Amino acid sequence: MLNDYLLFLGRFHPVILHLPIGILVMTFCLEFLALRPRYAEYRPAVRFGLMAGIISSLVAALLGYFLSLEGGYDAEMLFRHQWLGFATVVLAFILYMINTRWAAENVIARKAYLPLWVFAMGVLALAGHFGGTLTHGEGYLTEHTPEPFRSLAGLPPKTTDETPVIDLDSTVVFQDIIFPILDNKCLGCHNPAKRKGELLLNTPEGILAGGEEGKVIVAGNVDQSSIYQRLILPLEEKKRMPPKGKKQLTPDEIKLIHWWVAQGASFTAQIASIQTPEEVSNILASMVTPANPLLTLDIPPLDEDALSDLRNAGISAQRVSQDVPFLEIKLAYRQDLSEKLLKSLLPYSDQIVTLELQNSNIRNNMLNICQQLPHLQRLRLDNTAINDSAMHHLGNLAYLENLNLVNTGVSATGLAHLNELSHLKKLYIWQTNITRTAFQSLEAFQNTTVEFGVEADSIFQKARLKPPLMVFEQSLFEQSTTVSLETNLSGADIRYTLDGSTPDQQSPQYSGPLTVDQSCQLSFVAFKEGWLPSEVATQVFVKINNRVANIRLRHPPNPKYQGNGAASLIDLKKGDADFRSGYWLGFEAEDLVATLDLGTTMPLNQVSVGCLEDVGSWIFYPVGVDIAVSRDGKSFRKINQNDYPATDYQTQPSQKFFVQEFPETEARYVQVSVRNLTTVPDWHIGAGGKAWVFVDEILVE
Repeated sequence: MLNDYLLFLGRFHPVILHLPIGILVMTFCLEFLALRPRYAEYRPAVRFGLMAGIISSLVAALLGYFLSLEGGYDAEMLFRHQWLGFATVVLAFILYMINTRWAAENVIARKAYLPLWVFAMGVLALAGHFGGTLTHGEGYLTEHTPEPFRSLAGLPPKTTDETPVIDLDSTVVFQDIIFPILDNKCLGCHNPAKRKGELLLNTPEGILAGGEEGKVIVAGNVDQSSIYQRLILPLEEKKRMPPKGKKQLTPDEIKLIHWWVAQGASFTAQIASIQTPEEVSNILASMVTPANPLLTLDIPPLDEDALSDLRNAGISAQRVSQDVPFLEIKLAYRQDLSEKLLKSLLPYSDQIVTLELQNSNIRNNMLNICQQLPHLQRLRLDNTAINDSAMHHLGNLAYLENLNLVNTGVSATGLAHLNELSHLKKLYIWQTNITRTAFQSLEAFQNTTVEFGVEADSIFQKARLKPPLMVFEQSLFEQSTTVSLETNLSGADIRYTLDGSTPDQQSPQYSGPLTVDQSCQLSFVAFKEGWLPSEVATQVFVKINNRVANIRLRHPPNPKYQGNGAASLIDLKKGDADFRSGYWLGFEAEDLVATLDLGTTMPLNQVSVGCLEDVGSWIFYPVGVDIAVSRDGKSFRKINQNDYPATDYQTQPSQKFFVQEFPETEARYVQVSVRNLTTVPDWHIGAGGKAWVFVDEILVE
C-alpha cells in the first residue's frame, strides 16, 4: 500500500521538476544583474529565489526518487541524474547560506560565491540532460542537429523517416514500415535508457526477447501477440500501450502492426514477398511521399559572385540550403519597390522558390514578374494593396505551395484565377474580401488547407484597421511629388493632415492622389464604422531648393556599407529602415565628415542630416552634428553645434532627419561632421564593441 502511494507521488516528478529549474536560472540571472549598481535593488530577490529554489528542488528530487522505484530505467543514467539532482539542492543551500550570513564576514566565501553559482548551474544542466536521456534516449539533444553543423560536431549524416518510398515492392516491411511506428510511438518507454517492463523495442533481438511478462510476438498469431493486443485495449485499461496520455498509434498504424505479425513478423521480408490485402495496400500507397518535383529538375546553383551581384542590387537573397540550388528573396516592408528592381530578379528566375513581399508597396502590375519565376513555391503578399487584378499573374505558377493574401483586396473572383494550382497546400485569406460562402462556391482548392482567421463579426472586440498604404515616387523632390493612399478595405474613410498634427474625422478627406509641392509632414488615419481607427502613419516630404554640386568625404565609409560612395548623400534617394539596402553609408567607430560644394555662394540657414538607428545591429543615432561654412573651401568657421543624448534602451529600427538651424549666413562650402557614439554603451548586449553611425541624405537650405 505504501509503495502505491510513493509511485503515485512519483508520477508528479515531471510536473514539478521545471519549477526549480526556472527559479534557479532566473535567480542566477538576477544575481549577475545585481552586480551592477543600477540593478542593486534586485539583491533581496536573489535570497528569496534561492530559498524558493531549495524548497522546489528538494520536492522535485524526492518525487524523482519515488518515480525511480517503478524500475525500468538504465541504472547508470538513473544514478547520475538522481545524485546530480540532490547535489543541486545542496549547492542551492550553500549559496543561500553564503548570501545571507558568510559573505559579509568571510573573504573566502565571498570569492567562492560567484564561481559556486556557475558550478551549480553546470550541475543543474547536467541533471536535466541525464533526465532527458532517461526519458527520450541517448542522443536526443543532437538528433535533429541541422546538416551544416553535423560534420563540425563529428556526427554522422542525418537520416530521416520522411525519405520517400518510391518502390513499395522492394521495401523491407520491418525496417521501412514497422520500425518507424515503434520509434515514434513506443521507444520513449522501451529504449536502453528506460527499459519499461524490461522490454526493448529498438532492435529485432530486443523485440524477440520480450519483457518481464514474456514474449510479445508469436509469429503468425495475432491473438497471442501482446505487442498487438495491448494496442487495442480500451484507453483506460492499465495494460493499454501506449498508456493514456501518451502519443497513440493511428488506426492505420495498428492495422499495419496486425498485418506484419499475421504475416510472420519477419525482420527481413520485403513487401513483394508477403501477402498484402487490399486494405493494407491502400494504406501503404498513402504513405508514399512523392519527391519534390523541383528536385528532379536540372537547375544549376548560383556561385557566390552571382549571389553578391544580387545583394549589391539592394535585394536580400539567401540560399535555402547548401545542398540545393534554390534561393529565398526577401523584399518585405520595402516601400521603394519598382518594376526595374523586380526585373533584376529575372537572371535568377530558375533558382527563386520563395518571394516575400509582405507589407511592401507592391502593386498589381508589378506582379507580372511572378509569371517569369517558374519555380516559385512560397509567395507572401499579405498587408499589401493588391486586389483581384493581381491574381491572373499567379495562375501559371505550377509549383506554388504556399500563398499568403491576408489583409489584401482579393475576392473570390480573383481567387478563381488560381484554380489550376494543383500543388497549392496552404492558403491564407483572412481580412480579405473572400467570405466563407463565396470560397465554398469555388470548385478548386479541394486539397488546400485554407486559413480564414477570426472573422470580423465574431464574439471578439472590434478589430483595428491597418493604416492605408502610401505610394509615392520620392520623399525628396525638387518640383513636386504625387502621393497616393490606398486601402484594401472597402468603405474605409481616409483623413489626412499636412502639418504633422493627428488627423481626426474633421480633417480633410482623401479622395484621390495628392500633389505635394512644399516641404511637409503628411499624417493619415483610416476610419470605418464597426472598426477601431488605424494607427497614425506619417511621412516627411522635403522640397529641395539647393542642389549640391559636389561632395567629398574625409574618411571613406566601411566597405560593407558604402552605397554609391559620397554621391549617396546628395542623390535624393532616401534609404529605408533596412541598413543593408545599399542606400546608406556606414561608419564604424568613427565620425562622418563631409564637405559639400554648392557651386556658388548663397544664403544658408539650415542643414538636415538623415540618419538611421538599428540598436539590435549596433547602429546608433549620432551624439552630435557640427556645421562649419566657408566661402573658399579652405578656411572654415563653425556656425552650429548640436549635442544629442545617446540612446539608453532597446528601440525598434527607425530613421529621421537631424535638422540644424542657424542664423542666415553666406557660404559656398558646408562642412558637416556627424559624431559617432563610437563605443556600444554598457546597457547593450554588445557593450564595449564598436558602434556604427549610418547616414543617407544631407540637405542644405
